[in-house]
Amino acid sequence: MDTSVAAAVVTSGVALVVAVGGGIRNELRSAADRRYERRRTFLIEVQDAALELRNTLREYGSELRARTGTGDGGGGGIFIMSVPEPLATAVSAAEGLFTVASSRVEDEAVVAALTHWYSLARVSLIDTSEAPASAEQHAFNEVNDLIGAALKSGRGRSPR
Repeated sequence: MDTSVAAAVVTSGVALVVAVGGGIRNELRSAADRRYERRRTFLIEVQDAALELRNTLREYGSELRARTGTGDGGGGGIFIMSVPEPLATAVSAAEGLFTVASSRVEDEAVVAALTHWYSLARVSLIDTSEAPASAEQHAFNEVNDLIGAALKSGRGRSPR
């Protein structure tokens, strides 16, 4: 075999290996980017869902206190343990969105913080006499801190 032919075969082989290796590397990088974007989207969705649920629970608690007469000292001893149907429906919808959004989050520390916050929020935002609002606020801040750290990380995960 002629040396120029052998050199051309070797050069072609090297070029093929480099092209295949570059393609694999690009595909791996692209998969990592898609995974990061998916994680980022789910973190933003759960953060929005938590905020919506928090606002809805606050509104529910305010309405319940107003109806039971515990909010302003008024009510004259009337005890009504219900809220308007649209508000109850809004709470159910917000809880559903929160549950779905939480199920998509892959970061265990964020999921644990969300679960902790939700358990406090269901009590303290509806019945302010049961749990201190500062505990709920602290838990909500922790959720947002973890999500913020995850969003800033290169992997879309919190540092914990």
